Amino acid sequence: MTLFDGGARSAAVLQASAGYDQAVATYRQTVLTAFQEVEDNLTAARLLEGESEIQERTLLAARRSREIAENQYRAGINGALNVITAQATELAAEVNAIAIASRRLQAHVQLLKNTGGWQTGTLPQQGGKPR
Repeated sequence: MTLFDGGARSAAVLQASAGYDQAVATYRQTVLTAFQEVEDNLTAARLLEGESEIQERTLLAARRSREIAENQYRAGINGALNVITAQATELAAEVNAIAIASRRLQAHVQLLKNTGGWQTGTLPQQGGKPR
């Protein structure tokens, strides 16, 4: 057995202790980051659900407006420009609804990724309501 190692053993103990402290700090940071990502995606999913409901009402109003414009055109009350404008408004509302639905799905996918899985009934359905 070596009687004198010049402090190598105590230095090795200190090095191992520092490595442990670094691993603990890295683990804690990873856990905090994971919790933050989950919270961010839960918040995004909730906000986008409300936005989706509002956009659905907007889309329904735009569809009704287009239908009225088409009926007025058929009756000879309005010109084709009003119908085209109403169609453009409806299409813009539909594009916005699709974009919101896409962002909602992305938030849910990110949430599933962050939590490591899903439970039946947690994914959104078409129309904005979870199963």
